[in-house]
Amino acid sequence: MALGMLIAQTGCGARHEEADRVRTWGDDPAVTADRRWAWSMFFFDRTALVIAGTDIVNVTTTPEGHATFHFDPQRPATISAATPITTDGYLLTAAHVLENSRPPSWVALGSTYAPFRIVQAGAGKEWNDWALIKADVQVTTPFIWSPEPPPTGSTVISGNAQRSAAQGTVIDRWSCPGDPAYELIEQDTPEWYGDSGGPVVDGHGQLVGITIRRRVHWLWGTGVTGAYVIRPSPAFITALIARDRLLNAGTVTVKP
Repeated sequence: MALGMLIAQTGCGARHEEADRVRTWGDDPAVTADRRWAWSMFFFDRTALVIAGTDIVNVTTTPEGHATFHFDPQRPATISAATPITTDGYLLTAAHVLENSRPPSWVALGSTYAPFRIVQAGAGKEWNDWALIKADVQVTTPFIWSPEPPPTGSTVISGNAQRSAAQGTVIDRWSCPGDPAYELIEQDTPEWYGDSGGPVVDGHGQLVGITIRRRVHWLWGTGVTGAYVIRPSPAFITALIARDRLLNAGTVTVKP
């Protein structure tokens, strides 16, 4: 089924103007190795992991402070991404990540990890695929929302479960009504399984939205991958967090 037909079924508005040119780091000579490394470190320090189906048995840390989580070898883990948006441990991820998670489940960030609870989730079955979760992990530098959704043709950079970075271009976007209303963004950044819930930012490092699914476009017999990004209303998410703070004043011990 064509993407336009799928979007129409969700009740989203008309398509915004498509981008004239698509670029990735692979064919952009202006992107240096230093810049790629800088963006990778930007995401490495900020992107959280959702780890499901196993126990974390040990955490090792490099002299630079980068942590590696070691799992129970008898219980293989599934790993996806999550995007911290407050210093007290509220994170966005994709709703289908939580639907597919097997207990026990953890959020890991920096050298800390903790169980999490679901505050609220979108529909999850189609395009409204977001979830707000709360975990008592140490968040030093949360992602800050961009003032507006990115226009078509603009550059975006995606983080993922490997906490690395890839650059792409916004190809198209739709405004979708609902509670909350949300923007659905199509972009050409290469994405892979397990990257759902990862942050997508603009060139200033401000949060555009989160990755919700992989995109494969067939061009002359070749599969060209990209991703779809959801941007739930930042005002709605902010109000939801404020309400949850009032309802849940307790804390959970953070594991070192």
